[in-house]
Amino acid sequence: MNYLKKIGLFLGVILVTIGCQSDKNSKSKNQNADKKANASVNLKISNAKGKKLVLERLTARNVELIDSISFDDNQYNYSLYVPEPGFYRIKDTDQNFMVFILSPNDHIKIIADANNLEGTYTVKGSPETARLQKLNKSLYKFYARRDSLARAIQQHQSARDINSYINAIEYQKVIIEEYNQMLRDFIRENPGSLASLVAVEKLNPETDFPYYKMVAEALQKTMPQSIYTKNITERVKSMGALAVGAEAPEIALPNPEGKILKLSDLKGKIVLIDFWASWCKPCRRANPEVVRLYNKYHDKGFEVFSVSLDKNKTSWTKAIQQDGLIWPYHVSDLKYWNSSVVKLYNFNGIPYTVLVDREGKILAKNLRGTALEQKLKEIFEK
Repeated sequence: MNYLKKIGLFLGVILVTIGCQSDKNSKSKNQNADKKANASVNLKISNAKGKKLVLERLTARNVELIDSISFDDNQYNYSLYVPEPGFYRIKDTDQNFMVFILSPNDHIKIIADANNLEGTYTVKGSPETARLQKLNKSLYKFYARRDSLARAIQQHQSARDINSYINAIEYQKVIIEEYNQMLRDFIRENPGSLASLVAVEKLNPETDFPYYKMVAEALQKTMPQSIYTKNITERVKSMGALAVGAEAPEIALPNPEGKILKLSDLKGKIVLIDFWASWCKPCRRANPEVVRLYNKYHDKGFEVFSVSLDKNKTSWTKAIQQDGLIWPYHVSDLKYWNSSVVKLYNFNGIPYTVLVDREGKILAKNLRGTALEQKLKEIFEK
């Protein structure tokens, strides 16, 4: 991945973080243009003479144009109203820009080269931007290691060097864990900063939900009225309902005979909730492995609760027979993707699984194949 692509991904993370619309080119006028300035930006941009740079604020819904800045020489002083701490961007082109954080009463100085804004800019007077740049440097180091290793893996694969290939894949896992740990350490240093908001979005909420919660709670103290805080707080609330350790939402649906079966009836067992359908080819391919694991661990307290997204009862029951799904817990409301379970468990693709412990709490999500077997082995063979 080249440098500019990395920057593009970074901007994408910011826009996802603040809940922007899918149209990344959406623009709006500055809603605070008439308000008294409470911040300033002193620009010293080499090679900027004769250029017109654009100053923008990355808002909750779009990119808000603040002003176009024409450079008669390489310096420019700009005063503006900043409603709350937020992400700002000075842009030459869609591939050449720099992102910084600006707060009310900030008076910052930016030094950069107009030919490579993101790669050269430094900011004085903004501790938040300093943290953002610290994060970026760590990310770039990781990207360089990752890309180098990816090339090595391809070379080993092409050369059919199996041992080197396996060693590289194992080292890739080490690098990924070091990357995740770097992000966690960065967040712990100052969870109530906008830079930590960017960092947490790079973690997997399935495995690092506590860090999402940590950032949301910290921002509620440092920036309680901010749109950024409101956005992540809402997301954490939604994620928390299905986080590992949370109570698995009740499912009560009819089986093929019309009898209502409840997930809660299986408390005391380790339960795999398996969302599938007869028309789903990947689901059908995965079924033999589920059957094998059911036979292996059922006597030790393992149960499968199959929830179908079928819309045709005959197709559903026929697939149960064809695939040898011998467990008794099969349910469906035959509503396809309009099934109540889709919204309840917040998934958008199948096969999808949720592993539930004996108390009815979520142990893991979306485990299949080797990962599922390893988890069951940890539970039943420890």
